[in-house]
Amino acid sequence: MAKSSRSKSKLQAKAVKRSLEFQKYEDERRKRLFEKSQAALVKQKEEASEDKDSKPAKVSTVEVDIDIDSVPLKKPEKRTTKKNFKKRSRRQKWNHRLGFEQFTPEKPW
Repeated sequence: MAKSSRSKSKLQAKAVKRSLEFQKYEDERRKRLFEKSQAALVKQKEEASEDKDSKPAKVSTVEVDIDIDSVPLKKPEKRTTKKNFKKRSRRQKWNHRLGFEQFTPEKPW
């Protein structure tokens, strides 16, 4: 950590110099990885084209006759809700989750 403003600027300059130095290595690495991924992609495309050439595509000619009028339509189910449902408070939910009783004891004071 820099103790003075002069040393701080010197350390910042060193950091910039180092970052530029490492940037070269990073750029080279990215370039290698990009070339490798491009080669793998070309290889996949070649294999896919070979597979298509070697195996003719099968065309299914099965016809199914369905009378649309004979198929019964399903009605959407109605959501049933409870009437007179009392919503539990946060404390009640928390106590239930922790396994405490549903009732709270009387206050001792």
